[in-house]
Amino acid sequence: MQANLGTPGAAEKLVDEIAELFGPPTILIHAAGLIIEKPIAFTKPEDWDALFEVHAYSALALTKAMARHLRKSERGRIVYIGSLAGQIGLGNGAAYAAAKGALNGLCKSFALEAARWKTTVNVIAPGFVETHMTQNQDADRKATLMNSIPLARYGTSDEIASLAAYLCSTNAGYITGQTIVMDGGAMLG
Repeated sequence: MQANLGTPGAAEKLVDEIAELFGPPTILIHAAGLIIEKPIAFTKPEDWDALFEVHAYSALALTKAMARHLRKSERGRIVYIGSLAGQIGLGNGAAYAAAKGALNGLCKSFALEAARWKTTVNVIAPGFVETHMTQNQDADRKATLMNSIPLARYGTSDEIASLAAYLCSTNAGYITGQTIVMDGGAMLG
């Protein structure tokens, strides 16, 4: 199923279609990926708008669309895939870092609201991961970045997915409002 979540009403329509086909949804994993790398002085308002639409507004739209189902489930789970950049910033990527950082505020706020329905809301903040966004990095840049990671490698999408699956399980029912950094130790210094 596809939807342009920048279109008003698209998130509600998508959630309604899912509910009709599979029953009321109780899990949302929001994993959007788009980066624009420019210094702040060269970042245009439309760059900021594009990144916030993909990362933050779409997460909000889907969360709002699912809220009516989550209120009735008492087992809802929401996981936003953020970024280490949203925690520590990103040179030549302020708009990306700000958009991913917005997920932290959304997470904490909705975790407070949804707790009465026993819905948990969390963010996974990966560091560098082998994805389409990192596949075109030149060898020198990648080597430099890996030297800053104590585990000396990029993460994998399977590792991120495993944590998301755990956060959606009943075993993670007491974890909410958290941002869990998965960065191979990069924040350690």
